[in-house]
Amino acid sequence: MCSAYTMHHSRDEVLLLARQMQLPIPDLDRFEPRWRTGIKQRGLILRPDPGGELTWSWARWSLVPPGAKETPPYPLNNARTDKLSSWPWKAVQSKRCLVPCSGFWEPEKKAREKGTAPWSFYALNSEEPFFMAGLWSDALDPKSGEHIDSYTVLIGEANDAMRVHDRMPVMLQGRAARTWIEPGPLPFEVLQPYPAEAMTAWRVIDEAKNSHVKPTPEMSAPVKEGEAGPLLS
Repeated sequence: MCSAYTMHHSRDEVLLLARQMQLPIPDLDRFEPRWRTGIKQRGLILRPDPGGELTWSWARWSLVPPGAKETPPYPLNNARTDKLSSWPWKAVQSKRCLVPCSGFWEPEKKAREKGTAPWSFYALNSEEPFFMAGLWSDALDPKSGEHIDSYTVLIGEANDAMRVHDRMPVMLQGRAARTWIEPGPLPFEVLQPYPAEAMTAWRVIDEAKNSHVKPTPEMSAPVKEGEAGPLLS
């Protein structure tokens, strides 16, 4: 699963990524780097508006299902690609979005495995931003009583770069991103593992795990030798 990511690229770099889809892309206000976005925090998404035009939105990362009468017992921050026909994802299959990302963290242990482990940071070799495939909702939040934009990140089959994990965020660029965001039937063909040879990873400091401290650039930087064990190869 993915429970934390960063968006530290600039507004101009995000716009360049979006314009690679060769679709009409609205302007984007400048924003401060998001050194760490965690579950239930606000992140930037690109989604269609009611008229079908693309728009940028700052939304909460943990989907609020349409028609929900109470808050789900667990955060809906990830949607498995092999479960999209089940609740609650089936209700938002047509509400597809793109989540700009500079990189993401994963613990060096398998999902649901007991105990703690160091975290590693995953990014592109090119140091460019990318999109994560997402689903979004503008439903009534049972807790606050307000309509809010919220989203989830799709996780699918992992590539070899992920090492201990069998799932990873669905990463998209260019034509694949365009196919995902355009209206139509769910394009399962783009929900493929990103090429492992295009990615890199390294171990990070333990502060990256903590969602209660102020995010810093150091959270995604490689650890110095001896601080948290050897770097990933």
